[in-house]
Amino acid sequence: VNFTNNLIGKAHNEKITVSQADYDRNPFYGLNQMPAFLVPFPDEFLFEIKFLKTYLNNYLKNNLKLDPRKDNWIYDGIQVYTMMRYIEENYPDCKMTGRISNFKLFKGFHLLNLDFNEQYSYFYLLMARKNLDQPLGAPKNTLIKFNEQIASKYRAGLSLIYLDNYLGNGLVSNSIEQFNELNAEKICGASDFESIIKSKTKKDNNWFFKNIIDSREIIDYKFTNVSKTKDSVSFSLKNKTNSIVPIPIYGIKNDSIVFKKWIEPKLNDSIYTLERNQANKIIINYKNEVPEFNLRNNWKKLEGFFPNSRPFKFAFVKDLEDPYYNQIIYAPILTFNVYDGLSPGMRFHNKTILNRPFVYDINPTYALKSKTITGSAIFMVNKDYRDSNLFNLRYSISGNYFHYAPDATYLKINPMVLMQFRNNDDYRDNRKQLLLFRQVIINREKSALVADSSLQDYSVFDMKYINSRTELTNHISFMGDVQFSGKFGKIATDVQYRKLFEDNRQLNLRLYAGVFTYNKSNSDFYSFALDRPTDYLFDYAYLGRTSQSGLASQEFILAEGGFKSKLTPSFANQRISTINGSYSIWNWIEAYSDIGLVKSKNQKGKFLFDSGIRLNLLTDYFELFFPIYSSNGWEISRPHYNEKIRFVVTLNPDKFIQLFTRKWF
Repeated sequence: VNFTNNLIGKAHNEKITVSQADYDRNPFYGLNQMPAFLVPFPDEFLFEIKFLKTYLNNYLKNNLKLDPRKDNWIYDGIQVYTMMRYIEENYPDCKMTGRISNFKLFKGFHLLNLDFNEQYSYFYLLMARKNLDQPLGAPKNTLIKFNEQIASKYRAGLSLIYLDNYLGNGLVSNSIEQFNELNAEKICGASDFESIIKSKTKKDNNWFFKNIIDSREIIDYKFTNVSKTKDSVSFSLKNKTNSIVPIPIYGIKNDSIVFKKWIEPKLNDSIYTLERNQANKIIINYKNEVPEFNLRNNWKKLEGFFPNSRPFKFAFVKDLEDPYYNQIIYAPILTFNVYDGLSPGMRFHNKTILNRPFVYDINPTYALKSKTITGSAIFMVNKDYRDSNLFNLRYSISGNYFHYAPDATYLKINPMVLMQFRNNDDYRDNRKQLLLFRQVIINREKSALVADSSLQDYSVFDMKYINSRTELTNHISFMGDVQFSGKFGKIATDVQYRKLFEDNRQLNLRLYAGVFTYNKSNSDFYSFALDRPTDYLFDYAYLGRTSQSGLASQEFILAEGGFKSKLTPSFANQRISTINGSYSIWNWIEAYSDIGLVKSKNQKGKFLFDSGIRLNLLTDYFELFFPIYSSNGWEISRPHYNEKIRFVVTLNPDKFIQLFTRKWF
């Protein structure tokens, strides 16, 4: 309480109530995610942080008479600003991960060795790198969940710290105190706060409200034209964005700061000359005072044969981006299919917690059953567009090499362009649109065990359009797919609808329709499948893609016809239309039914149906289908019923991670 009074002024009320219920409504993100016995901080530290956060929240709501919708960034900014100053003064050596950072085993992890206050910057960057950050001055009711509760709060505090460090002399703290006093007299707003700050300094600070508060312009500077003498260093600053703001330049010698200078760039070609003071490296924003988008281009060595080279750093499992190293992240992996068996290997990639413009992911494995080197790799280039409905453009090329049969392998090469669209005027709009172009190139070894293995080498052009909208109780998606190759051309559409009712029952409907524009193939390899696609594009992670019997043949993937029972005809080489539906009976037990019409050349169209019970234990991850009645009659009375049960199982750990992160974004 005394710290708050001294930093930003006294409370207008003599007593402010602080309760556990208040904290539970507005907890400190991270601490509230862990069980109490796993929290790596001393009890007294936890108490102080929780108390300070809750006290500040109640203090600011009582003292400041602001419009909580329009000026909420002021509440958030002052709260985080005060907490960061408290940590600087009382716990300057505290790490983001507390006692965990003391273990020698974790010394190489950049994430685990961050200072406590550095986490605020990285939570903001998490959204900025996803191109999902929003202006601090945006009304609260326009913010997406993660920004409202975490990222925008933290950036507001960081921005006040930034302004305070630039202006100096505790000017921001004095301005907050005066703003606090003004609120005792009248209802105030952001314009009053701005006027107070401007009245206390002759330094230009229009940039703060224009570029930092009222826009989502990112900040990104880099050095150019660096030259040096024994006593001085000269350089230009290249502004990689439209945001012209002050930036601190540091001179470093053997990890010690030998000079610091705030630069106010105006033109890209301006030359700045500073005393060198024996510095062997110059760094922009060394202390991360500025909420900058990219820290990897912020430094230049002044000595050595390779002044701009970064040493390589190997990190075990995914880490946070370290701007001073070329990180290679490695982790053991284990893949499985029935032909290769268990395939242990090592994953090498540069995917950090923050999105990057260039990503590679290389996964060599050794198949114990087939005794073959297998694996996959992908290389991606991402380009974000911050001011248009097209917000991300991704270029990639990937490759896969595995067995598709016990005696034959396949190689898939897949160059692709992916365009992602959103409503740039409303980030809370859950509509997502994708436009995908790819050329799928397949080389298959000939198999003596697969009937259609004569189709060894082929290439298919594929274009997809996806439009989906997901709300709490409603989900609807549309997918249009066009494919062309020398052997065939086809058009297909997939429409899905999901409705959650008040009694927690759920209705799922799916419509699939497809037609060939031409088909020169003499087999069903490219045909529409009623219950189990041939997957000639090798898109699905089948456990046994050519298995005709055994457990692997019962695997179900919701694609094409989407039937659960195996009926005849099981393929259509001309056109197909099906409807799949399910409805909750109790908890995760659902009833399902499929109806469809399949038509092949020189054959009459045939109407087919099936029905049964679905155990939806974990949607898209683990499901079981028990057929009851179909065009074949009563399935449960037919022999070998256990072979008719279908299942969905997901072994990819990345998909499980998406299960826990999708609620935020």
